[in-house]
Amino acid sequence: MPIKIFYTLALIVFSAFSYLYLSAYRFGDQIAYRNFYLNLTYAPLGDILFLQSFYTGSSEPIFGLIAWVGIKLSIEKNIYFSILNALLGIALFRFLKNNGASSLYIILTFLNYYMFVMLGPGERLKVAFLFLVIAVSFNGRYLAYLFMLCALLSHFQMGILLLSRFVGLLSTIQLNVHLVKKELVKILPVVLAASIVGFVFLYEFSSVLLSKIEFYQNNRGLLAIANIFLLMMCTLIILKQKIEILFTLAAIAIAAYVLGSERINILAFFIFSFFVIKQQKTSHPLILLMMSYLAIKGLYFVRDVFVFGTGY
Repeated sequence: MPIKIFYTLALIVFSAFSYLYLSAYRFGDQIAYRNFYLNLTYAPLGDILFLQSFYTGSSEPIFGLIAWVGIKLSIEKNIYFSILNALLGIALFRFLKNNGASSLYIILTFLNYYMFVMLGPGERLKVAFLFLVIAVSFNGRYLAYLFMLCALLSHFQMGILLLSRFVGLLSTIQLNVHLVKKELVKILPVVLAASIVGFVFLYEFSSVLLSKIEFYQNNRGLLAIANIFLLMMCTLIILKQKIEILFTLAAIAIAAYVLGSERINILAFFIFSFFVIKQQKTSHPLILLMMSYLAIKGLYFVRDVFVFGTGY
């Protein structure tokens, strides 16, 4: 089958399933996102962040802008976000295939509990992850940085993932003064840009970020990092670059302990899966066992959505 026809069919099938899935998801976070989307109908561009904060308690500008474009095009919400789901599915499939992921791993990925969370209640996470997958699929450094910035501006929690990745990279730096100076020159523009963006974030969105932190802290504690500890154990058994990955996961574990949210654990799973895919360990029995568990959990989640109108 020609590749263009395959992707066209995949887009149609994935969009159709997503539409049925989103239509069945009547409660939970979808109520807030639905109200936000509908109230953008007559809203000017300058009102997006106010309405987004009012209805969803969030203020990520890229997500709000994407939603605003959809309603201005008069596209019904479930149809519009089903198309975004399909684009995420295609981008993820291409990334997996291009990096040699096993067929069973790919199937289990699309049955994964976290996948169904993104396709349904995790609207901002879905958009952010779409940009993130595109970013890691590019060879060009600056284009990848641009899409990472879009991911961050779609869901601020991506900042935890990016910072943890930076911590992991720092752990690999050798104390060679000449090499350090050379690398600093390379990343100086990125550091300056990130500092400016960070300052703007703290100035513009500090109240929203603080309210989110206060909300997530209700579930803080050691239980919040149990899943990350298991990923660390798998890293020691399966993966190379152990120090780099362990430092990356440790940084996320600290955030999970402080914030205490399952939504932080999902970031740990993303970064762990990235290394699994890049190191071509997708056929390892432990990885497939973990993915099978998450697939079973995902199927129960979907069942609850169609039966009860929510997965939680």
